[in-house]
Amino acid sequence: MGTNYHLPVVAGVTNFTAAVWNLRFAALDKGVTYGTKRPVVHCDGNISWSAGTLNWSGTIRIVFNREDGQAIENIIAAGSIALSDNEFCYVDLSETNGATVVMAKAGISTGAASNFLTLARIVMAYRNTTNDELYPVHLPIKYADVDPNRYLDGREQEIICGDSVTINWSLGGTARMVFDRDTVALTLLNGVNGKEYRLLAKQSAGGLDIFTYVTTIKWLGKILPSLSVDGDAEDLFIFNYINGTWYGRVYNDFGVVPSS
Repeated sequence: MGTNYHLPVVAGVTNFTAAVWNLRFAALDKGVTYGTKRPVVHCDGNISWSAGTLNWSGTIRIVFNREDGQAIENIIAAGSIALSDNEFCYVDLSETNGATVVMAKAGISTGAASNFLTLARIVMAYRNTTNDELYPVHLPIKYADVDPNRYLDGREQEIICGDSVTINWSLGGTARMVFDRDTVALTLLNGVNGKEYRLLAKQSAGGLDIFTYVTTIKWLGKILPSLSVDGDAEDLFIFNYINGTWYGRVYNDFGVVPSS
């Protein structure tokens, strides 16, 4: 989408007045600045897409050149926006350094005429009409999000025991926890469809510790698993997240077996 830089014709005479030319030059400056220099967009937190809603947990920062050539920054506060089919989210930049701008959304119907200018409008992402996927435009992708170790869930996290424990799988696909109390309420968070997760649970020295499950889990054989009861016993949970549902199984009582 561009701008026509033409000279206005008034009563058959081309108008060369400064007032008319300055407006055209200003539009040309914006067209060149915003249209050819890609802004730098980054986020202080994590960006996720789930159930038709785009979420960003930290401030999004946009660094760009305004029309006079100065590099400035706009910010978007942490938040979320729901997108329907064929909608895109965007921000209208402010030429005030440090200005807070707002994530908005709009849609364009095929074959319909545009009803807005786009010189200072930065499109962040678009929701596809058919497959409901989100396609980033200027939305940032962090290196960690495409790092092979993270993609394969090669990261491990230590879980600190408490009366209630939430495992945020976005921090690592493998977790370990040592019980320091008899009963722990377990919540699973941020599973990604099609991925597998692992939790190694170790009994305290006294043993007999158990989980209760806040998150609904479908267990193998429709049987709620029992944990090993001996002190320091280790049990390995395997969770698969498929189509928004948790599936779980447990392997009990790992230990070293003498070689002879």
